[in-house]
Amino acid sequence: MPLVPQEPPVTTSYRLHIQSGGTFHQVAGNHNEYKYNVAGNFVQSRGENGISLLQRNISGDSLHNSEQRFPPPLCHPDTRIAVQNIIQDWVEDIDNQAPNVMWLYGPAGAGKSAVAQSMAENWAANNRLAASFFFARWRAGGSLGESLFPTIAYQLALHIPGLRHLIGLAVEEDPAICDKTLDEQFYTLIVNPISLLPTKSSWPYLIIIDGLDECDSKPMQSRIISIISQELVYNNLPMRFLICSRPEPHIRESFDSLPDYVHFRRLILDETFNPGRDILRYLRDRLTDIRRRRLPRQDVLWPSERDLERLVHCASGQFIYVAIVVKFVDDEYCHPVDQLSAVLDLSATGAGQSPFSELDTLYSHILSANPNISIVMQILGGYFAIPEMLAHPERQSVGFLDEILGLRSGSTTIQSAFITLRYTISS
Repeated sequence: MPLVPQEPPVTTSYRLHIQSGGTFHQVAGNHNEYKYNVAGNFVQSRGENGISLLQRNISGDSLHNSEQRFPPPLCHPDTRIAVQNIIQDWVEDIDNQAPNVMWLYGPAGAGKSAVAQSMAENWAANNRLAASFFFARWRAGGSLGESLFPTIAYQLALHIPGLRHLIGLAVEEDPAICDKTLDEQFYTLIVNPISLLPTKSSWPYLIIIDGLDECDSKPMQSRIISIISQELVYNNLPMRFLICSRPEPHIRESFDSLPDYVHFRRLILDETFNPGRDILRYLRDRLTDIRRRRLPRQDVLWPSERDLERLVHCASGQFIYVAIVVKFVDDEYCHPVDQLSAVLDLSATGAGQSPFSELDTLYSHILSANPNISIVMQILGGYFAIPEMLAHPERQSVGFLDEILGLRSGSTTIQSAFITLRYTISS
């Protein structure tokens, strides 16, 4: 059943307030309460004040279609197909009583957020995404676990017919609900309203939570897992939660310690899904695009298959590595052939045994290549000390950085540092 936003239908009993002069007339009606003026214009419905209050407590920048996240990470066309199919089959499996929670995990740079974003966009396009929340430490308010359930509830109110009124009433009856415990938030804003729906969709509602390990509190991360997993089973809710994170020990322990009656599914982004094949496709397409745009006279054999295979080997299954390589090669101030040669020369030296060693070497080369490395490090340190700087474009201007960091180095020097940092910070 499509999740199409709409007001709950007027059914058996309602109450209308018609104002004529100084007199109010009541007409019996449904449990929704609407107000109209003498001209018949809609003024207010019960629950709308609650929705307005709820909206003030959400993290709008954490939605899958938030402008603050643009452009978001996405799976390259025709990549990660097997993973996405597994997730889709799990959501749609209503006959075999699939578990309500799937934990998608993998190391940093494996592409978890890209999978989550792609799933969110695909399901939203079909009006079947109920809610999404993307944690991010670098974004102002993006790591606050307290805003998770209000944000999810607000989206449910928009996307599931009948819930807007019920959730709005819940907030009106308890205006401080967003300040209460996560347990109370989840029950009051999500569990109870859904249980009051007269009819429920035959399709489970998909809710995506990405980057749980970037929530600002480890104990809160564990509580979120426990609350969602147990409440869904206990209340038999028609919902599927896709939770994505790194396999941090405390998160793994939280899933492993769930009661026996709570079932969940694990899905790990590892070599089973042959990431090298998808990475090769991504590299070939993106570098071919660079050649067509910037090197129209370059031999069509650039880059060579051998060069592509070396890059795939260096990536060690990390999409983040090749994403940075592509940005580096496509630097508008440098020649793509020289940039790619520099990356390949780094790999030829042998970076080490760690799967992150090639990435570390690439970062080191990018940073050290800037002649104003001291300025680069000061700005980078500023981002670590004041993460909110990344969330506000106006705080990334030359003037702002010059003032807050006391650089006094001139716009050209600071702009040069930005060119270097955009590879490391945006990745």
